[in-house]
Amino acid sequence: MDLRRVTNGLGVDYMTSHLRVAERDGETVEDLVDVLKSCLSSSPDSLFILQAFEEEELKAFLLAHAPSTSKVVTIIQVWMADEGKEVRQVVERMFFRLQFWTDNLGREELRGESLRGLKPFLKRWGFTPYTTTYRYIIPENFELTKVNGQEGLKKVNGEKNGKTNTTSV
Repeated sequence: MDLRRVTNGLGVDYMTSHLRVAERDGETVEDLVDVLKSCLSSSPDSLFILQAFEEEELKAFLLAHAPSTSKVVTIIQVWMADEGKEVRQVVERMFFRLQFWTDNLGREELRGESLRGLKPFLKRWGFTPYTTTYRYIIPENFELTKVNGQEGLKKVNGEKNGKTNTTSV
């Protein structure tokens, strides 16, 4: 399999159908593609995108980002077409190349958050759990109020028996 480092937007286009984003309001794969292309134009050294091809067919990719304000490199996504031995081996080669890139940047740590599952990171590559990510979406019907003389949030749940039902937080 042929490994290729992505240096322009055309390389990003090859991955588009395999990219995933968290289910957040308004965030789409197209938004991620735009960000990646913009980053490749403005600060290409901060992105590591490596793709594996077999006869011009994309078989795997590894996407990582090294923000200038951070001391770590963040793995954004890893994708493989299948779990075959050859593809797994090429992804391991990609991971080793990511380690060299990270070291060349003077960074010593890789971190990642996965939508597809942590098992490969923990088992295959020796990552250890670091933090747990929590998610809470603030409902649209919250408003800022004063509660006992202090600013706080008040949830307006709507009307019940002709009265507005509120909960102070």
